[in-house]
Amino acid sequence: MKALQKTTFYDLTTGKVSFEEKELLVERESETGKAVESHVVGIYPDYTFQTFEGFGCAMTETSCWLLCQMSPETRTEALKAWFGPDGMDARFVRMHIDSCDYSLEEYQAVADPIADPALETFSIARDLKWNIPVMKEAMAIANVLGDVPVFTACGHFGNLGSGAGAVELAASVLALHKGEIPATRNCDSIAPDCPINLIAKTSMPLTKTNFIKLNHANTGRSFALILEKC
Repeated sequence: MKALQKTTFYDLTTGKVSFEEKELLVERESETGKAVESHVVGIYPDYTFQTFEGFGCAMTETSCWLLCQMSPETRTEALKAWFGPDGMDARFVRMHIDSCDYSLEEYQAVADPIADPALETFSIARDLKWNIPVMKEAMAIANVLGDVPVFTACGHFGNLGSGAGAVELAASVLALHKGEIPATRNCDSIAPDCPINLIAKTSMPLTKTNFIKLNHANTGRSFALILEKC
């Protein structure tokens, strides 16, 4: 087995081009000596290089169009498999502006930018057909409370009636002050259609500096309060 390396050189001073060719020694990997860490995954927790913010994908008009041909239930399941907390949990999407090589046809937000330099005819009507609806559904799936820690204090106290909201708010403030989310008591399972990250059994450290407190009364009254630690 032979491998030929061809190199092209360009002289900036004279403008001359020259070439060089040489054979490279090719070794059969199966016949060479193995390195110390061959077939071994080395993990070095003391060395940190990059932090992964998440994974993502590219969404094109063709893929959005194809998803829109599915039934709503099938499309939601497909998007959950990629963007849902129980799937790939993708957090980034690359979307093209105007048409791309994976569009159904060529199109532009401004049909004739030379005739319309002020972009007065700018329109995203084409994107509203398939791209934006699918992206909005994907964002909704990705933004569910699947990766946000949730706890409720009512399992510790039972039904406190009209005083429940104030007591649970005080428990949330204490959790923020102490930097620890207490475990939720008396909740053994979560409904499949409620994908929340419920803190149960054991407490967990609280790294955030804010929280949102939600309350709902049997009479229909609801409130949401957001607090941040100074």
